[in-house]
Amino acid sequence: MVGKVLGGRYEILELIGVGGMSKVYKARCKLLNRFVAVKILKDEFKADKKFIELFYTESRAAASLSSPNIVSIHDVGEEDDIYYIVMEYVEGVTLKEVIKENGIIAWNVALNFTLQILNALECAHRNGIVHRDIKPQNVIVTNEGVLKVTDFGIARAVNGNDTKIMEESVVGSVHYISPEQAKRIMIDARSDLYSLGVVMYEMLTGRLPYEASDPISVTLMHLSSEPLSIKDLNISVPNELVRIATKAMQRDVIYRYQSAKEMAADLNEFKKAENLTTKENEEAFLKETIAMVQIAKKGKEPVSPAQENKEEDKPSPNGGTMPYGKNGGGRIDPAPDDKKKRNAVIAAIGASTVIVLLMVFLFVKIFFPSFHFTSLFESKEYLLPNVVDQYISEVQPMLEAEGLKVKVNEIEDDSREDGIIVSQYPSGNIMVKVRRTTVHLDVVKNNADGSVIAVPKVVNKEYRQAQQELEKAGFKVKVVEEASEDVPAGYVVRQNPSANQSAEKGTQVVIYVSQEAEKTDVFVPDFIGMTREEAINKAEKLGLSVSFTEKAGAGNHGKVLEQNIPKNTLISKNNAIQLTIAAEESSSEPNPPSPTAAPSVESTQTLTIDLPQDRETVTVVVKKDGSEVYRKQHNTSENRITVSVKGSGTQKVEITLDGQQFYSQNIKFN
Repeated sequence: MVGKVLGGRYEILELIGVGGMSKVYKARCKLLNRFVAVKILKDEFKADKKFIELFYTESRAAASLSSPNIVSIHDVGEEDDIYYIVMEYVEGVTLKEVIKENGIIAWNVALNFTLQILNALECAHRNGIVHRDIKPQNVIVTNEGVLKVTDFGIARAVNGNDTKIMEESVVGSVHYISPEQAKRIMIDARSDLYSLGVVMYEMLTGRLPYEASDPISVTLMHLSSEPLSIKDLNISVPNELVRIATKAMQRDVIYRYQSAKEMAADLNEFKKAENLTTKENEEAFLKETIAMVQIAKKGKEPVSPAQENKEEDKPSPNGGTMPYGKNGGGRIDPAPDDKKKRNAVIAAIGASTVIVLLMVFLFVKIFFPSFHFTSLFESKEYLLPNVVDQYISEVQPMLEAEGLKVKVNEIEDDSREDGIIVSQYPSGNIMVKVRRTTVHLDVVKNNADGSVIAVPKVVNKEYRQAQQELEKAGFKVKVVEEASEDVPAGYVVRQNPSANQSAEKGTQVVIYVSQEAEKTDVFVPDFIGMTREEAINKAEKLGLSVSFTEKAGAGNHGKVLEQNIPKNTLISKNNAIQLTIAAEESSSEPNPPSPTAAPSVESTQTLTIDLPQDRETVTVVVKKDGSEVYRKQHNTSENRITVSVKGSGTQKVEITLDGQQFYSQNIKFN
């Protein structure tokens, strides 16, 4: 085909790809003087009207679509029994090649890839077209970092709200096929979303959810098996992203995303929550995508003319082969006697090879019983750590010992210590293939003396890893537990000093580690009739704080008469409950108040208490004239608290911390 001109304007330049039904050539449009891609139906399908109709379905379907994430269709034609479609020429590699050469895709990059594919699907579905063969092989990642969906060769137009029943054989790759496609039942836009869920799974884990020795077994697994959890294969993937991918792959369409728009909305909301919508993050994503394309290009083998001829060879009726290339002609079969001699030689070589291999096998098994031959073919996987803010002198030997290649890029940064890693690719905490992965590290190289360095960022890291990174950087570490509903238990909530703040080596860095959040709401018990001690003990068990006032002349001396919050009320533990206790009655009638005496008026004094920093928690007790008005346990990370005390006239106020006197003073309230 190279050199041929189709339609009087498309000059075929080179073969650039081979698919199941067609071959794709790079061509030059002589009319518009631009490069285009020409897809030509394979010779073996030309006599089949059904395949020709299927082939042209792509042009009819995709020509009506307009999206930056869909490969455009320019023209369609037939000449000299050659059926072709002219498409936009896109320079880049397939998403499959990106995954193959780069291994696991960082979750933030996979998120952006998925959103671009969803943009293409939303456009197609809006126009009543279902792709039905979404897979990484049909997604091109351009040199500019843009994803484009191609190959609508098995797409089907859907009229109105009807769906198309798949009457022909199941098409598309079985590894990405939806359960309804496998069962040959009604198919709609949700089938594309299932396939996209499989693509997400592959990007995030570096492997397919279902793999078996034959296509039928893979198909059955889509119908009845559950894949390994994404989190089990790549712990760095956020839970929300795992949930979205899992929902897209639901076997039952009812529990799946109902539209590309709905799935994109969830992803965009998650992206916003992760603060990935800034211009800086988008630029970083684009830079990382382009780097992955370059790596994939290096590992991609170009299609050669020899491969083209081999692809065009087709079995002939007499058992030989007949090339269907531009030269035509046939190939002469060898003579029968030559065949016998050749077969005898092949048989002898085969028998000798089997004997030698058997001897090697027995020798190894006898003298090296623990050796397993399968280990020779295993592609070792390794959980690549996050090495940013660590020393290259420690990291490089560690990674190379695991079999990884390390490429160091030196940069100048007077604010950072010499030898510190400031960025890495691939990113940390993902599984990588050892034999295929090169770790690119940007390392500071300057003349700084290293006495003052930037504090590494350890927020959201597992606390033991965070402690290790800080200690390696030369800092002392103090671990303080802190309740958090947003950060998983055992991970760093915040740090002091903060990340990238300059500090001398030996400085103490406090990391606040998330612990299981305690239940903060409790039901108020019935305190009526309890003694002071009974009320205090009950409140402490529930984590509540109580204060007391006395009421004279009410009987039941020393018992609780009233409580300001009714029983069985659901309140936060931060609330204090005011209890009224009966005071001791005097033996004589009290003198009636003087008609001119002014009533006693209470006022409030606010006490500020600095908490000790030599322990994690402290119990604070405040007494007024010997009566306890406040008791609560505090985390010393609060540093300073305030307590409000009501009183009248001059009263003695005492404060104890863990039973030790902190303050004792007569306070004038009014």
